[in-house]
Amino acid sequence: MSNTYGNRLNKSPWSLFTLPVIFGVVLPVLGSAFSIWVIPDWRGDHIPFHAVVEGVGGCIALIMASFWMVSGKAGNTRTPFFWLACGLISMGLLDIFHAVVHPGQSFVWFHSMAHFTGGLFFAGVFLSRWAPFSEKAVVGMWAVFVGTLIYGGLCLLYPDWVPLMVEKGTFTGLAKGLNIVGGIGFFGAAWYFGRRYLHSAEKEDYLLSAHCALLGSAGVLFEVSTLWDAAWWWWHALRVVAYGVSFAVILDKSQAKYDQLQQKNQSILDSAGEGIYGLDLNGYTTFANQAAVNILGYTLEEMLNVSQHDLIHYHHADGTPYVRETCNIYAAFHDGKTHTEDKEVFWHKDGRAIPVEYTSKPIWEGDKITGAVVTYKDITERKQAEEALKIAKEEAELSARVKSQFLANMSHEIRTPMNGVLGMTDILSKTDLTPQQRKYVSMVQKSAGNLLTVINDILDFSKIEAHKLELNVIPFTLREIVSETLEIAEVSVNEKKLLLDHCIDDNVPENLIGDPDRLRQILTNLVSNAIKFTHQGSVHLSVKQNNLIENGVELTFCVADTGVGMKTEQQAQVFQPFSQADNSTARKYGGTGLGLSICRQLVEMMNGTMWVDSTYQEGSKFFFTARFALAAKTKGEKGSQNNQPLQSTVSISSVSKDTLEANDVDAIHEKPLRILLAEDNEINQMVAESILQEAGYTVVVSQNGQEALDTLKTELFDVILMDIHMPEMDGYEATAIIREQEAETGEHIPIIALTANAMSGDREKCIEIGMDGYVPKPFDPKALLKAINKVTQSALNTFSSENDS
Repeated sequence: MSNTYGNRLNKSPWSLFTLPVIFGVVLPVLGSAFSIWVIPDWRGDHIPFHAVVEGVGGCIALIMASFWMVSGKAGNTRTPFFWLACGLISMGLLDIFHAVVHPGQSFVWFHSMAHFTGGLFFAGVFLSRWAPFSEKAVVGMWAVFVGTLIYGGLCLLYPDWVPLMVEKGTFTGLAKGLNIVGGIGFFGAAWYFGRRYLHSAEKEDYLLSAHCALLGSAGVLFEVSTLWDAAWWWWHALRVVAYGVSFAVILDKSQAKYDQLQQKNQSILDSAGEGIYGLDLNGYTTFANQAAVNILGYTLEEMLNVSQHDLIHYHHADGTPYVRETCNIYAAFHDGKTHTEDKEVFWHKDGRAIPVEYTSKPIWEGDKITGAVVTYKDITERKQAEEALKIAKEEAELSARVKSQFLANMSHEIRTPMNGVLGMTDILSKTDLTPQQRKYVSMVQKSAGNLLTVINDILDFSKIEAHKLELNVIPFTLREIVSETLEIAEVSVNEKKLLLDHCIDDNVPENLIGDPDRLRQILTNLVSNAIKFTHQGSVHLSVKQNNLIENGVELTFCVADTGVGMKTEQQAQVFQPFSQADNSTARKYGGTGLGLSICRQLVEMMNGTMWVDSTYQEGSKFFFTARFALAAKTKGEKGSQNNQPLQSTVSISSVSKDTLEANDVDAIHEKPLRILLAEDNEINQMVAESILQEAGYTVVVSQNGQEALDTLKTELFDVILMDIHMPEMDGYEATAIIREQEAETGEHIPIIALTANAMSGDREKCIEIGMDGYVPKPFDPKALLKAINKVTQSALNTFSSENDS
């Protein structure tokens, strides 16, 4: 047994013999007997019916052949369906040909040749397994067929050429030979498909075997017998029945393929996690997958052939009716575009609204829209996640606002009394004190300064954590920042008798654009730490150009010391917030452990990095890089090569030389400035008055913004120092009113914010409201006097320009 179809029989071999017996013997005999009994004399009247039967049979044969070729099964000579198609074509054409010619000898000849050529091709069904046969037989068999057509055409022109096929009411030997040979070929094909059926149990193989057996019976059994005249009728009827059985194969295969395709499509649809359904142009459901019915709680029968809009899409999420004409799903019918929506709901069978995301896409057949396919998914979890995220975001924003407000309040509430402590101790230090009292005052000043450093570190760290810290990018001179940093450290260096020096490479640009205050903060922290942890030796600050970048430069800063150094494990945590080299560091040297963490984050905001290289008991080197834009050097600007100060044409008569140096005054006024101080805190009033009066200024104090406005109505002032938080009217409102009044008069009084508001954005807000300067509390006397000089000098220059014009 061949392994082509497997080794296991699905049917009994005896079932194969039932086909030729039933279709080739039993039915013909019974049919012939019935015909003799019902129609004794058939021969004379059967000719027209004969032609119709042959013509119909030929058409069916051609349809069958087309099916095998279109289905692709007749693709090559090694397949049985190739030979079936060839045989059916030859039989179909010859049957149709002799059905339309006149009856007679030629009619019988075409009939026999149709059976003969068809049988030869059908024999190829089982002979095609031998390659030499299949390669050579195709040409030979088609040559026989074509020759038959040509010879048949000549016989119509020359009737004498028609071979004798019927003599004295019976077939001649030629007719019998042609039909018997053809019948043997049909029986060979019947055996082949019957053998396939025994192993495959396929309905197609069974029907094809019956088809071939019927054709074989029609050619063999009636040619070797002398049955009644009714045999003529059965001879043709069997062939039509055979064609009908074969046509049943087509229908069965087509239905099977259709069912298989439907099942495959449904399996594909059901495998999708999204709901999918199709609509016709009336909005009725043509198909749906399992997910579609599961999501909405319906059965497939409940969803098919109903209006989906009326079933699941009839209301908006808020319960208002959803008009079908405005539905995005049906819009695909009208504009031929794909529509996607994720803000609508479908309604569950139990009445629940289900948030969905759906896509409606038109179905095209050629250039015509025939419906739409809708895919959707339940996005309840996504909507819940989005809502939870929204709530979490709102809570986070509220928390950030609360934190920011808390920081602002803490900054104000802490800085205000700190300004009094620092200011009053500074005033006290300038009075006549005993050595012991002066020592106590010095200790208070030092403690207050340390406390202010801690407060600034905590507030800076909190601002960074709340993403409220921003860089103030302005032009500055690098060497001035370095000089100021070293000047601040000079006292501590002298106390410890250390060497403090610096080196800036010649190729480092002089004028940069960045945040000079934050750069100074980083350098001051690193230098202060180096001095703190160095007991003998030196501290060295260096600046090098790393590389040029687009429209700017990257610099590398290094602060090196010969101090206590750090172990490897200590270096790993030195930049962590609230961490120091070890627990003893805080006890011995003090500090919050925030300074280096803040510096690193500031460096990162400057697009740089910070790292440390340290050897225990030998010293440390702190490096950081930062990027700055390049600024053009202005005429007369201070620099390393041009350190001549600008000179003005006015002077201050009552300011001492020490005060002038401390104030960095670049202009000398002809008369003392009149200053209006708007401040509600009594201690801060005393501190500011003392500083200003010592500088030779005349000071008038107002308790709030309203009192300041009233004072301005009767007196003239050169500068206003404006606190922000005051009772009755704050500094913002008072400044806004002053600027409105000046818009009508054309005057302008410089206003400097003197405030404990030191959060990110406070300076900008003050400038935006119309102020000319900003000094945060607790303020340094030098910074205050310098700010006053800056705004008054600007006012003088403006006044001079207006007079010149």
